Parts: sequence; structure tokens; C-alpha cells
Amino acid sequence: MSSPENRLESVFAENKRAGRHTLIGYLTAGDPRCPDTVELALQMQEAGVDIVELGVPYSDPLADGPVLQEAATRALEAGTSPDRVLAMAAAIRSQSGLPVVLLVYYNTVHHYGLERFARAAEDAGVDGLVIPDLPLEERGPLIKVLGPVALIPLVALSSGSRIPAIVQGARGFVYCVSSRGVTGERESFDQEVPAFLEEVRRHTALPLAVGFGISRREHVELFAKVADGVIVGTALMKKASLHPEDPEEVLRYIREELR
Repeated sequence: MSSPENRLESVFAENKRAGRHTLIGYLTAGDPRCPDTVELALQMQEAGVDIVELGVPYSDPLADGPVLQEAATRALEAGTSPDRVLAMAAAIRSQSGLPVVLLVYYNTVHHYGLERFARAAEDAGVDGLVIPDLPLEERGPLIKVLGPVALIPLVALSSGSRIPAIVQGARGFVYCVSSRGVTGERESFDQEVPAFLEEVRRHTALPLAVGFGISRREHVELFAKVADGVIVGTALMKKASLHPEDPEEVLRYIREELR
């Protein structure tokens, strides 16, 4: 079985050779129901998702808009815990080579224990972690214990002169935040995004994936021209929550709008 870093690298490299974007699909783990997350992730892979990002539900998700906040609340009420999410990742890994990234808030990792969480993530076959509230200055202790699991950096329009330091030594890919504010569907994007992505490219050879607000084919086509991948979360979770009994609605959306 390939390593976490190799799985992420391979997906981006294969798609680049094929001349297509890498599609990262986000699911709040445990919503709409805990047992459905693994099956839906695998079905999403069949529909065209290249990497799945599982959100570990948290009571105060500062980067999430209303749709993802509500999904996290439902998941927590359903009994979703970090251990359950890790078990979901392990179940996906046992059935597929689909790369799995966890979006997790730092308080969850800290409470779990840095080294313990790192080992549990590695054992579950997790490829990378996205931690929206982990400051650059505080990430050293976690990086030391992560082993093969990549800590995927986030850069934002406001990162400015901090971009070189944020991406230095990074692995996997760089998560580029397309908008100021929290997650959620948008009609348009800031005109400075292309220049922002060019600036990030100046400082790293890693693939760039753009997230926040992407929901339609025209968005995908816009960002596929200037980045290596797109991340879709709110729009997918809205479909999943509106049609919990019919995953085909989610899969159709992936095939028709995102691929």
C-alpha cells in the first residue's frame, strides 16, 4: 500500500498528466448519519471525487458557514467522535486507495493528545490534516510527531508576507482559501484571487487546491485554469442533508457540475 504522501502526490500528478483538475469533496463525518459516511465517500469516488476530506465535527467551527455548522451539530448529536471519524477513515482505507484528509480543529487534536492523534491518524490510513485554527507559530510540536501524515497548510488572501513561511516544508498540497470569511456558496470571487495564487506558486512546488464558495461548473472551470484542484464542501453537504435517503442526488451533482 502506498504511503499517505504518495497517495496525495499520485492523484495530483496523474490528473496533471491527464489534463484535468483534482476534485476534493468534503463531508462532515457522521452527517446525515454515521453509518452513511463511508459508503457515500466511496460512491463519491466512483462519481469522480479524487480526494475525500472528512470534517471532524466540532462545537465551535470558526471557519464554517451555517450549512457546515448545522451539519456538525447534527453529527455531534448523532454521537460522532474523533475515534468514530478515525474508524470511518480506516474503513475507507480498507476498501479503497482514495486519499483521505481530515479537517479537524486544533482543540480536538490537543485534547486527544498530539502524539496519540498522530499515531491514530497514521494507523487509520489518513493522508493529511487540515487544521484551520492552528497558527503558523504553534504548529511545530505537531509536525514533529505526525510522521507520514501531511499537515496541509492553509493560505488566505490576507496571508500576504507570511505565505513563504506558511508553505515552507509543507507536504501534500496547499489549501488556498478563495474568499474572506467563512465557508459557504458564493456567486462571485474576489478579483485578486488569480494574483494571490500566482504569489503562492512562487513559494512552493506543491499542488494548489482552492476552496471556500465553489459550487458550480463555472466556478470549477474558473479555478481549474489557475490551480491544480478545487475543494467543494458546503454545496455537497447541502445536497447530502436535503437527500439523506437518496445519495444519487449528491452523485449526480458531482458528475454534472463538478466533473
